[in-house]
Amino acid sequence: MINNDEYILIGKIVKPHGHNGEVKIFINKSFIIKKTDFFFINIENELIPYFIERLSKANKYFISKLEDVDSSEHAIDLKGKDVYIFKNLIEEEISKNIIGFNVYDTVLGEIGTVIFLNDSSKQTLIEVKYQNKNIFIPYNPEFIKNINIEEQKILVKIDKDLLEIN
Repeated sequence: MINNDEYILIGKIVKPHGHNGEVKIFINKSFIIKKTDFFFINIENELIPYFIERLSKANKYFISKLEDVDSSEHAIDLKGKDVYIFKNLIEEEISKNIIGFNVYDTVLGEIGTVIFLNDSSKQTLIEVKYQNKNIFIPYNPEFIKNINIEEQKILVKIDKDLLEIN
């Protein structure tokens, strides 16, 4: 039985990837996930841990090589299975609801307004309207310091040069 207090559904295995047992996992939502060594796969309503040998992100998918899944035939057996992780490994759920939030830098002050959240590439980017142009800020803890939902503010720490590159 799946305990929803401990685990969170992050996606579904959609198909094998290649011939060495890698699987392609569709990601339901955009998450920032702390480093994890394993996924839990729902097999007959029981969460079975699979250790991760390799993991990469491609658009809205993870490509993962799981321990003991060594062939495309074994990977096919996992097709359609739900993938979970421990809830405490979710650092943050990225929400499209941040569109319209004001962006402030810790040094530079007000930068602009979020106009789009691009999570279709390996690196999720926040698109911000800044001085009649659009700039892109990587959505990761190195740059995003705080998101205040109530005040609709995002605090970032970026180099001034990033404003000129975009």
